[in-house]
Amino acid sequence: MQALLAQAALNNVECRTIVTALTAQSHLGVAAVESVAFSMLEAQWQAAEFDGLPDAVLIGWLPPNAELIRWVKKKVMGLGCPIIWDPVIKATEVLDKKDTDLASKQQKGFDAAIHAIRELIPVVTVMTPSLAEARWLAMDNTFDALEAGRQLQKQGAHTVMVSGGDSHTNTPWITDIIVSQPHSNQPETCVLPEFALHQQALFQNKIRKHAHGTGSQLAAAIAVHIARGERLYDALLMGALAARESLKNAHFHFGSQLDVQFSGDESYYGNTLAAPLPNDGDEWPLITAVDELPIENSETVTEFPRVSALGLYALSDNLEHLDSLIKLKVDTIQWRVKEKNTKYQYNAAIALQCCRDADIPFWLNDDWQLALTLKPDGVHLGQEDMSTADLNALRTAGIAIGISTHTQWEIARARAINPSYIAFGPVFPPLSKRLKYPPLGSSQLRQWHQRYSSWPHTCIGGILPSNARDVAATGIDSFAIVTCLQPGPEQENNAIALHQALKTTRVSPN
Repeated sequence: MQALLAQAALNNVECRTIVTALTAQSHLGVAAVESVAFSMLEAQWQAAEFDGLPDAVLIGWLPPNAELIRWVKKKVMGLGCPIIWDPVIKATEVLDKKDTDLASKQQKGFDAAIHAIRELIPVVTVMTPSLAEARWLAMDNTFDALEAGRQLQKQGAHTVMVSGGDSHTNTPWITDIIVSQPHSNQPETCVLPEFALHQQALFQNKIRKHAHGTGSQLAAAIAVHIARGERLYDALLMGALAARESLKNAHFHFGSQLDVQFSGDESYYGNTLAAPLPNDGDEWPLITAVDELPIENSETVTEFPRVSALGLYALSDNLEHLDSLIKLKVDTIQWRVKEKNTKYQYNAAIALQCCRDADIPFWLNDDWQLALTLKPDGVHLGQEDMSTADLNALRTAGIAIGISTHTQWEIARARAINPSYIAFGPVFPPLSKRLKYPPLGSSQLRQWHQRYSSWPHTCIGGILPSNARDVAATGIDSFAIVTCLQPGPEQENNAIALHQALKTTRVSPN
């Protein structure tokens, strides 16, 4: 509850609380518990509901009382909003200090509430157990994080985020495993229903930091960002980052009577403090498939070639149009053919040679196999293509990579492969196609361009002479254009206006 209040305050979100039990806690854990009477629970609920329905609900630790847990379940089921659950199972140990083994308690029938607790699984939108808690809920102590998440999903969970912060190894990465259900309105969930979220671990005196409360900060931040309207995967990303920032800013106890001697790296222990998310994009998490890890020693891996400013970046699908773009002196051309015929590869080869003759960088869209044959300057991949492309072959061949991104989560996924450039979009509603992503607008584009400054950028979606200067004012120095540069009476004038807008970026500070 302390974490939720802090995260809500940081993000300008109203927060109402319903207390199910009073607890006495320190950085060492829970010392005492006293449940609240049902009459008071009902009064709290009615008071909170009187002020309006919530945009999201966070359930934290619940006392092991089956009647109370089922009361909570019944109440939240009728709200019709996302439910986030941080199943703090370990805190129940305070009720039975003589037997702290959770598996043993379960075998002995520790409490009838265990059945009620599992009944919450299909009710919640996101649950954030540690690996130990996930195993306990899945009733198998041999599961790894992925299998535990899958098992909980079989029990009805929509999205399970098995947090990796409780691992006591001194590895340089903290990895959370997410198992989710695809949702047609959020394409990223269909691309990777299962994924790994990686963050660099924090160390002090060569020992990895741990602190009481990181799990609470994680769940609280997820709930707050979902309440603010963030997409599911973006909220998970921000929640993980918020947990790391809270650990970075934790208050640690050293050499005092409050200190408890633990073995190994657990000797660093304290309370986490909520902190704003960092502006430096290099601090943000990386996203990979569950069987991939971030590159820990980049010196041993050939990087994708970096590119200079892409400038006026025109997309074409036929040779006549491409010839007109060359005459307009665009800076970069992408060959994007959606309806491929028998002459597709032949025409692509001609298009490449035309661009080479004009000294204009030539990129292929999506077709990484053809890129390995033709050896263009680069290949541009969408999120779906990243899952199937042979990135190692492209990297070895020295072919540059550009990645389309529409969300924070997709940027984190693109950053994990260290691409040649990152494309943001749609800036405005696209003129050429409909997307299942909201327009970014100039303000969001500016934030992303500044945050992820380690990579060259371009942007796409509804960019016209009428708004190009506003886009250029964000500091971004490349426009990817489809419709605005199609053949027609305004093609030349549009190209001149777009070139002029980009010149303002080149002479103005970001």
